[in-house]
Amino acid sequence: MTSLKDFSENFITFRSRDGNVIPLLSPEQHFYLRENIKSKIETAIRATYEEQGEIYKMSLETAEEWSESFFDMDNNSVKEFNAALGKLSQQNIQVDYPVKLETQAKLSDVISERLRREVTTIITEEK
Repeated sequence: MTSLKDFSENFITFRSRDGNVIPLLSPEQHFYLRENIKSKIETAIRATYEEQGEIYKMSLETAEEWSESFFDMDNNSVKEFNAALGKLSQQNIQVDYPVKLETQAKLSDVISERLRREVTTIITEEK
C-alpha cells in the first residue's frame, strides 16, 4: 500500500516555468505548418508568372514570418531558408515591356523592299 501511495504521488508532476515558453508543435501541426509554407511559396511562384508583385511579396513575407515563429532559429538551415526568403521578397517581378519595338521600322522596310522586288519581277516577266 505504501509503494502504491508513493507511486501515485509522483505519477504526475507539475512544474512551473518562468518567462515566455513557446509550446512545441505536434507532428501533425508541424506537417501542416510545412505544407502551408510550401503553399505560400507556390502562391509566390504563381504571382511571378502573373506579375502580381504585392501577392508575391506578401506570400514570401508570410512564409518567412511563420518560419521565424515556429522553427528553431538556432538551426543553420532555418537561418539560410529565412535569408533566401528575405532576398526573394526584395526582388522586383514587374517587367516593363516596350510599347513599340525598335526593329519594327526596319522590318517594315525589308518587307516593303521584298514586295517591290517581287512585283517588279512579275511585271518584267509579263512583258
